[in-house]
Amino acid sequence: MIHEVAGDILLTKAQVIAHGVAPNDDFTSVLAISLREHWPAMYKEFRHYCHTMHPKTGEIWMWNSPEGKRVVNLFTQETAYGHGAKPGRARQHL
Repeated sequence: MIHEVAGDILLTKAQVIAHGVAPNDDFTSVLAISLREHWPAMYKEFRHYCHTMHPKTGEIWMWNSPEGKRVVNLFTQETAYGHGAKPGRARQHL
């Protein structure tokens, strides 16, 4: 079941946190930066995954925290290429 929450999502009792990202995302905005700061290992593994698997929009990558939480990264944006490049706009895939 999906619930909308307010406040610091990292304090939720939910076992899964999902958010939209782009392949090679630098995790510097809103929720992503909080995830990156809270779980630096997740970001490192995410970058490795993106560089080796080249995910496409519409795919997912899931990470398990040492505390048992899961972070589901939904690839909702096109890849950002090049230094300082911004990812494409998020869009819905049917």
